[in-house]
Formats: sequence, C-alpha cells, structure tokens
Amino acid sequence: MSASYLTVGGSDALTVEKNDALSVDSLAVDGRLYGSGTVATKSRALSVSGVAAASVEYVFEDDLIEIGETFDSGERSYGASPQSVRKYRIRGTDDRFVAYMRAMNYLAKNFQLDANAFPTDDGLTLSSATLKPLPGVKAWEFEATFAKPQTVVEECDYEFSTTGKTARLTHSLETVSATPREGFEVIDFECGVNANRNGGFDGYDVFVPHAQTTITQSLPKEWLNRDMRIMLARLTGSINADWFDGYAPGELLFLGVKAKSTRFENPLTGRRDWYWRATYSFEASPNTTIPFGENFIEKRGWDYAWRATLERENDETGEKETFVRQINVERVYPLLDFAALCIPVPN
Repeated sequence: MSASYLTVGGSDALTVEKNDALSVDSLAVDGRLYGSGTVATKSRALSVSGVAAASVEYVFEDDLIEIGETFDSGERSYGASPQSVRKYRIRGTDDRFVAYMRAMNYLAKNFQLDANAFPTDDGLTLSSATLKPLPGVKAWEFEATFAKPQTVVEECDYEFSTTGKTARLTHSLETVSATPREGFEVIDFECGVNANRNGGFDGYDVFVPHAQTTITQSLPKEWLNRDMRIMLARLTGSINADWFDGYAPGELLFLGVKAKSTRFENPLTGRRDWYWRATYSFEASPNTTIPFGENFIEKRGWDYAWRATLERENDETGEKETFVRQINVERVYPLLDFAALCIPVPN
C-alpha cells in the first residue's frame, strides 16, 4: 500500500518495528520535506526508517482509508470560551459519508469520552465536526472543535421495551408428532408448517422476542451540521458491526434519529439560546442458529434466512413429498460501526 505524504513531529528518534509496511512518497518532519520512507501499519504508533523525529502526528489505522492529524492541529484558545481545534487529513475514499464516518470513529476510539459519550480534549468537549474536500483524488480535511460544554436543561434519557411482536414463520423448532391417515405413510416436512400445493409452506404466526430502545440526549447547536445529518441518514437502516449497548454484532438495527431545537436561558451569557434534543431509536433481533440435518447454520439477528424446497417421489409409497434442499442466509442491511453516533448507553 502507498500514500503520497506523511507528517511527523518532535525531536527524539523513531525506531523501525517489524510490521506490515506502507510505502510513502514523501515525509514532512517539522515542516521539512524528506524522501521516501516506510512506516508500519496496523499499529497506533508509526515507525519511519531513516528519519530522526518522534511523536508521530500522522497516524494510519486502516489499510484502506488513512486518517492522520496535521502539523497545524491542536490550536487552543483560552478565556471565558476556551476552544481546541484538531485537524486531520483523510485519504482513500471519494465518498463524503465514508470519510466522515471514518473520522468520527477515530475520535470516538482515540479520545477519552465524557458521561454522554462525547470525545473530550483536555477538559473540553467535542462541539462540532466539519469535513471539506481537498484538491486531488480522494482527499478530505476534517476539523473537530472542542469547547466548554454548553449548559442545557435536560439530561440523557434511556428507554427500552421487550414487549415482543408477532412474526410469520414457515418452520417450527421441532415436529412433536405426525399422524397419517390409515394406509398412508408419514411425510417428513423437515419442520415445515402448513405445506401448500406449490411446494412451499404457508407458515404460521408466532410471538417472537423483540426489543426496542430509544436514547435521547442533548446536543450542542453546532452538532447536527450537514455532514452529521447525512451520516445519520446513511446510518439509518444499518446494523451494528461491533458490540453496542450489550448487543452482539448483527443484532441491533438503527431506525434513525428525530431531533428538535430546544430554547433556554443561557446562564453563561444571560441570553436566550438553544440546543438540540435528539432521540435515537434501535430495534433488536437476537442472533440464532438454524438446525439443518446434522449442521447448525449461524444467522445474525437481522439477516434473512430462506429455504429452497423441492418435490421428490417417495421410493416406497410413490407419493410426492416436499423437502428442503438448502438454506440460504442473506445479509440485507449494511454493517456499520455505531461508535460514530457518540451516544451514551448504560452499563
């Protein structure tokens, strides 16, 4: 894999570690350009051969999409309204949503989170995150602004329901008994229920596990900018790629977010101000295993399983009977990392 640039800073010597290597066309160390070098990937700290510098500021964490902090990052202002601005460059995708997701996941996993799951920087809380394209192919500049937390009236609310729901299933867990008419042999439908003339099964309605969760939190007014709104819209209808709120990968479906502005009297300024009150909704479906002959098929909660059935003639009775030839499990929702949502979940 190759990249066109790398930025490092500091004064101590960097050491070379044995790892997958990334070829770099040019290195920028303390503002000076160097020739090509090699850095290690798949590690938090990079190693650069032949360069005397430390404190790598450009960090590669993904083999496909590169993200790293730029040399002018970390500007900080003080006073009544302190701020810290972190700047990053992203390379490896021309999709604005993918770039923004990559950056938000980076912040969520590399900065300490506050009680509301927001990344923090030395006592300041992430208040806005913006993205803009850079000249060239598949390049973006990401800017994260950390500020003093905005005073709000309402805290985070967490609600959940496990009331279950009705679903139509075509196969049972087990056939308890099968009693044929006199003179007929038992047909093995392999747990299929209500066989029809088309070789399939009409199934039956059953009460199944079903859990819904809503998380409502207050957000700074700068938070739901265009990129964040696009990210939330694209995340809607996706399932968790990693553990989230106690649910294993594939079990939780993001149903979307509903937000409205809420006005209040800001005690810091003495003026009327506003913030976002946003509700995130999720629905859970447990991961399961499907018995099939001597095998057990793994199915993630929101994957779709279907059976291909065929008719065959019974060698002994000459009657036609339906059997399941194979079971397919289809992924119908994209897998995405929900860490980018920056929302708190209880222990």
